[in-house]
Amino acid sequence: MDRRNLGGAFGVSAALAIAAACSTAPSESGTSPSADSGTNGLLDASTPTDGSGPDGASDDAAADSGIIAPIEVDTVWGIIGTGQSLSTGASADTTLNASTRYANLKLGFDYGDVWKSNGTLVYLGEPIRRPSSFAYPYNIEGETCHTTMGDEITALSLARTGKGDVTLHTVVGKSGWFMDLIEKNGIGKPVDPTVGSGYSFQAALDEVTEVKKLLAAKNVKYRIGAVVVTHGEDDFGDFNYDQRLLTLWTDYNAALKAITGFTESIPFIVSQSSAGYPDGSDAVSEVTTSAVRQWVAGVANPTAIFVAGPKHQYDYAADNVHLTSTSQQRMGVKYGQVYDALRSGAGWKPLQPSAISIMDKVITIDLDVPVAPIQFDESVDVGHKSIHQAWQKGRGFEVLDGTTEIEITSVVISGPKQVQITLATTPTSAARVRNALTNDGPGFHRRAQLCDSDPLSGVDAETLSAGVTNGSPIVTIATALKHGARDLAVGASLAKNTVITKVVGNTLTLSNPWTGPSGSAQLEFRADQRNYLVHFDAATTYP
Repeated sequence: MDRRNLGGAFGVSAALAIAAACSTAPSESGTSPSADSGTNGLLDASTPTDGSGPDGASDDAAADSGIIAPIEVDTVWGIIGTGQSLSTGASADTTLNASTRYANLKLGFDYGDVWKSNGTLVYLGEPIRRPSSFAYPYNIEGETCHTTMGDEITALSLARTGKGDVTLHTVVGKSGWFMDLIEKNGIGKPVDPTVGSGYSFQAALDEVTEVKKLLAAKNVKYRIGAVVVTHGEDDFGDFNYDQRLLTLWTDYNAALKAITGFTESIPFIVSQSSAGYPDGSDAVSEVTTSAVRQWVAGVANPTAIFVAGPKHQYDYAADNVHLTSTSQQRMGVKYGQVYDALRSGAGWKPLQPSAISIMDKVITIDLDVPVAPIQFDESVDVGHKSIHQAWQKGRGFEVLDGTTEIEITSVVISGPKQVQITLATTPTSAARVRNALTNDGPGFHRRAQLCDSDPLSGVDAETLSAGVTNGSPIVTIATALKHGARDLAVGASLAKNTVITKVVGNTLTLSNPWTGPSGSAQLEFRADQRNYLVHFDAATTYP
């Protein structure tokens, strides 16, 4: 089976595969499945719920997805999610993934005067817990990437090995918390989580400790597969962010290994910080330094820290800083893809420079490319039309001679893994080249067009009937769409890599017109998993 073509409809068969000991399927009415007493069935006799869904609805994924319970596995893989607001679903107000498509898990909670664990494992679903705005467990604000990530991990591992991995997700980030509040800081569980800051690192350890006991009682091993870090906005100016990220990796590895008893290295999977923050200034100095240092940390620590990629190609909420629910879904698929690449032993490098050289007015950049060849996504508006006009033709690239902006006259693809930047003037030896780092004024994102050709169709893919018109980029759908701007539309008479540029109700505007006959057509909608060039800043003699 092609691991790059796994759609959402695959969920039921995968659930069957990882629930081999089960015999009772859910009824068509959507009631919870019954459970037998398998030796290591993870769920209790009555499917547990924690009431964290919208309006207090339960997180009983089985009612929605056709999951069969209980599941029979010998190992559950823990995923720790830390960071700040983009890790907790801020502004992702539309719930797309209320339930896991497979049988992934989280810790159940009761929501009385004091929120607390109810000592059960429940099906993974969004929101992870009831939305609130304080420290763990009150830290979730909307749809996170985790349910999609867990499903993508299961789908890819099932396609690769015939046995789907089961993941359990622990989310401990907090909106607005700098690195010094999510790192190891000695703050234990507070008496009142609605007061004070810093209960994040220890919160992860506390939840992992409880989950280990619950799984041990069911004779199931608990191993931590990865820590995903969605962070860096408030630390945008920190030139030491790479070192602090490495320290966080060291501390998490030591603490988690001590709790679980497993000694393998636990990777950090990092998504570079928001392309929309900081905002409000056109100063060249106001760049996303933390995003650069995240990339530096990955290059310097290739067995510990893995950059999944940037987020400059994503769709953003109205504040231009936070991700929409569809972008959270997109990030979840990417996190799952990177995790599976590491778990399989294939390894992972993002689309990034491997070497940079300059000869007179031409800069040559050789690249690590996940799926060659590279290409330009012409649907991306890189800005620089009124500010930083020297880089208007740079496709997202920026070149500096000291602090002076050097005009870019063209950027061309010179090989399947190489680009060349031609300059208007020859810079000095101090020249630096960057990608999508400089703010182009309030309301603009740092964007870039260079990407690879990764064809991954993730678990988010959905096929819908659409009304199409020959020669028009406007299509209409009759049912709700779980995708949005910057996602892909795929159809027999659509150009490859056609992007949704606008969604208004059930009317979609695409980056390319429909070239077939007018009428009705089946279109696939899915997150664009092409890998886009990382934010970076490097000398023109790199490495």
